[in-house]
Amino acid sequence: MCLKDSEGGVKMKLKFNWFKRRIIIVSNSKTKFISVVKKPEMETGGITSRCTDGLHVIFLDYDNIERWIIEDELKLLQHYYKLTPFYLFTTKEETSEVSKNLCGNYHAICISKFPIQKVSEIQDRTHIDWKYKGAFRISRYKTWVLRQLPKGERDKPQYLGLVGKHINLDNEVSQAHLSILKTIHDIDIIDYKNLDGLTETFLTTYNTAVK
Repeated sequence: MCLKDSEGGVKMKLKFNWFKRRIIIVSNSKTKFISVVKKPEMETGGITSRCTDGLHVIFLDYDNIERWIIEDELKLLQHYYKLTPFYLFTTKEETSEVSKNLCGNYHAICISKFPIQKVSEIQDRTHIDWKYKGAFRISRYKTWVLRQLPKGERDKPQYLGLVGKHINLDNEVSQAHLSILKTIHDIDIIDYKNLDGLTETFLTTYNTAVK
């Protein structure tokens, strides 16, 4: 595909597969970008952020980051946006040889409900993976997804505990997301005061390239 940009330059975006790699080329008068990623081949599954009334809960996906940074960040988010506590999970965690702190890949979930634009605003104030921020735009379901099933040799995400205080419990929260988290993980009990009464959530399977 070849298009003209606003300045008359060539604007091009190509995607194709080559030796089990996905090649993405973007080029215009100001930018040239080539991305080579392994073609997703391994199936796994997760839950989506969407509630059946069209609102979303908050999903955050962090890669290669020290755990204390996330914990501090989630506490600030709770204070600034008046949120319920976050459930924190890890998909990979180890002790840094340099800092001796815990670091790795993490998921954080807050089941307070917001319009999608507000969730996107909250994500913009975090250090989550930049590709994850815009994931809802390219998803056929227009939602964020966090893995809950095993992936290759990796087990399902491990629950680490709550981050934040037991406050703002009168926020409307997703009963469906709470139920599925209770089913999959041994999560801490929170005495939420305003469950939305909805009992269905959206599950999805997808392919990933990482073993």
